[in-house]
Amino acid sequence: MEKLILYLTTISLMFLINRLEARGFPNDLLLERLVVEHPECFARDDKLLDEIIEKASQGDPSSVYCLAERLYFGHGVQLDHAKAIELFEFAGINGYSGAMSSVCELSLYGLDVEHDHQKAFRWCSVAAGRGNSHAQTLLAEMYLNGTGTSIDYSEALKWAKVAANNGQPIAQYYVGMIYYKGLGVPANHQEAKK
Repeated sequence: MEKLILYLTTISLMFLINRLEARGFPNDLLLERLVVEHPECFARDDKLLDEIIEKASQGDPSSVYCLAERLYFGHGVQLDHAKAIELFEFAGINGYSGAMSSVCELSLYGLDVEHDHQKAFRWCSVAAGRGNSHAQTLLAEMYLNGTGTSIDYSEALKWAKVAANNGQPIAQYYVGMIYYKGLGVPANHQEAKK
């Protein structure tokens, strides 16, 4: 029951909602977040798009990632989820942590791919270790819920703290929730308020 409550109260379900909304529902907060985090990928400049395509065709992982994001959202190019996912994986395999985080998220929530929690866990683990704060947040969630791995509150807290220190608000929520509910640590409402 505790696992179900955690899962249902997990704010990162908003990521799922935002991904769905970004595909045509009224609110595209995820796209807005990506535009802020990666403005070079979403500038409305045809010359920049041509440059991204050119560099991506040469295998530059960051440009491949930018092109994948554009394809996933249909931003300045024809919407193509299958090709976007292929490019996310290519950029991830070639070391781009943002792409690793995207593959993790898509696999975790089953967005345009089969749910594959073990795959999500593998990708998130690597991306989190490389400093990707979004992947750190997802990894904390996976440890909290036992998704793709066993429940491990100490690892959840560790990754949530790292992501929270990197400015991830959902991770800050996780840290507070872990302390408030006493998950793997003594309940500490003062620590939960921080």
